[in-house]
Amino acid sequence: MDEKAMSDIQPSLLDKMLYLEEAILTGPQVELPLVHKFADGMYAREMSIPKGTILTGSVHKYDCFFMVTKGDITVVSSDGSGPKRLKAPFICESKAGVKRCGYAHEDTLCMTIHKTDETDPEKLDKLLRDDHYKTPAEVREVLKTMPIRLDALLGLEFKEG
Repeated sequence: MDEKAMSDIQPSLLDKMLYLEEAILTGPQVELPLVHKFADGMYAREMSIPKGTILTGSVHKYDCFFMVTKGDITVVSSDGSGPKRLKAPFICESKAGVKRCGYAHEDTLCMTIHKTDETDPEKLDKLLRDDHYKTPAEVREVLKTMPIRLDALLGLEFKEG
């Protein structure tokens, strides 16, 4: 692709988030323990996020609730909302089709609550997660030429030291 054609491509926020996710996956991974809870057609998935963790979330197929039950996290969403600094206690409706990435300022517990009768965590992952989002090859080429600016994406100020 020539430089003129590349300069006309503007990656979406979702494309940038997917590219960030790929970059994160190339480095050391942090254990994010999950707790699964079930009650009468509801599924709660709780994730423990250590302080200093940068993470991306899954795109859900269906609306659900999102909560921060402990801690402090900055989140940006592919729908353009954010960055938002969320401190416990926090709850909101989480719309289907939105990807999020975040930075935990403190040890944080986040939870999503879904309507489902399924109780097998492996089946739930496939049932609730939407993995069809892919960045077109020409957009990936443009992204390769751009620095990944997590501070800009999340609206954070990182200081050396």
